Amino acid sequence: INAEYMGKKGSRGHQPTSSRDCPSAVMISPTRTSPGKPYVGLFLLRVGAIEVLSLSLGCTYASICALLRIYDLLSWAQLLFLTCTILYFRKLCFERFCLMIIKFVRWHVDTLWTWFQLAWYLPGDDISNDNKRVMSHVRAVRARYGSHQLEVSNIFYPCPECSPTDDCTCFADEVHANGVLNHFSYRWNSIDFKETAHQDLKVPIREDNVLLYVHGGGFVAANSTVLTGAITPYVRAGMIVYAIDYPLGPESRFPDPVISVLQALEWLRTERGVQRVKLMGDSAGSSLAAMAAALACNPDLMQSFAKEVERYCDRPLSSRSRIPGGIDQCRALPHIECLVLCYGILDTKSWQYHLDSLSFVESFIASVGLQFVLSCHEPLGEFWEGRRTLADVAEHLKSFPPTLMVCGDKDPLLLSNIVAHDLLTKYGFKSALTQYSARHAFVGLPTSWLSKRLAVEAFNANQEITDFLVEERSR
Repeated sequence: INAEYMGKKGSRGHQPTSSRDCPSAVMISPTRTSPGKPYVGLFLLRVGAIEVLSLSLGCTYASICALLRIYDLLSWAQLLFLTCTILYFRKLCFERFCLMIIKFVRWHVDTLWTWFQLAWYLPGDDISNDNKRVMSHVRAVRARYGSHQLEVSNIFYPCPECSPTDDCTCFADEVHANGVLNHFSYRWNSIDFKETAHQDLKVPIREDNVLLYVHGGGFVAANSTVLTGAITPYVRAGMIVYAIDYPLGPESRFPDPVISVLQALEWLRTERGVQRVKLMGDSAGSSLAAMAAALACNPDLMQSFAKEVERYCDRPLSSRSRIPGGIDQCRALPHIECLVLCYGILDTKSWQYHLDSLSFVESFIASVGLQFVLSCHEPLGEFWEGRRTLADVAEHLKSFPPTLMVCGDKDPLLLSNIVAHDLLTKYGFKSALTQYSARHAFVGLPTSWLSKRLAVEAFNANQEITDFLVEERSR
């Protein structure tokens, strides 16, 4: 289906005004972009990006080898051996360099930016995508759902002390009263809400109005707290939101993050008594949420996945007990009512194609970044025959929840969403895809960072997602 769509140009179908009018159609803006053909130059530049980082080393090495060869001080066999050695260590140095960049980004996102959010942004007067203060009528606690250090969930729930018409400042008052140092926990390269023991959780349980949110970050960085501004509007709409953290790559590769999402679903069912849940993810989190939904709704697929986990992984699929995969494992999870995927990584090929709405330089930078994060998420060995995205398992699906996809028309992942949407509709599942005039992550960014036009797009996207979640609950 990738090849079939990539060869087409122009827009397809008509332009419905909302997902309610045509739930299986692609929602498109008036200026629909076409993917065009893959750029050979873009591919060569992407491959050559690694070479640029070692250009000076290569030139120096080539000059020395040439001099040695001219004066017969180096045989051809020695030259070949030294060349292979240098190439190997250069690759090793590049991988180390990338790991240093990841740790640098993590420190800034998970420590510096998270501290700024918790200390100033959340208790302050900044507004969210619904044009209300971020933490207005919202309370938050943090609880552990798994054994891994990062398997923790922020739980956002409606403030029980205030009515919807009140000007709620309970969260800000609590932070100011207790002091920032007493309200949050600190660890090396990490800061977040203090964890609460399960028996001390005072969060009300609403079995039919729970949203599980999986954050993005390219599988390698970020956490659920930095995207709080994108989550709290759903709390004000009456939902309890469990925003989970999960193990990050390249230390934890596929399927570890997907197992964490499945264990979070099992934790909701066994420990919180949740029978029905809505599932949402953004960017890399969309990939994990989609895979978890596919496994939870298809016992045969779960059985196959469980066998691979038992064969390749050193952790059980179930956090409570070694439940065998298949129908028993699916029964241990809550029913997934619907699925929301915001600009997700839903296949592993479409990012190689160029969007006409993006400049050549922007496409090149995005493709290099996507190639890198996908390599950090790539499983070691031949796990599950390389299947790790929704597009890889779509043909094996027998059941799948109603799905809403949201993406910007200038997002490098737009084609990935189109491919996944086409596959779901091809196999008879309810899917809607809406394009907005925006780039990647426009829903998750603080509104104060956005231009007036992007703020309107983020507001409209948030409203559509809220309406979709409310409508699917009523059904």
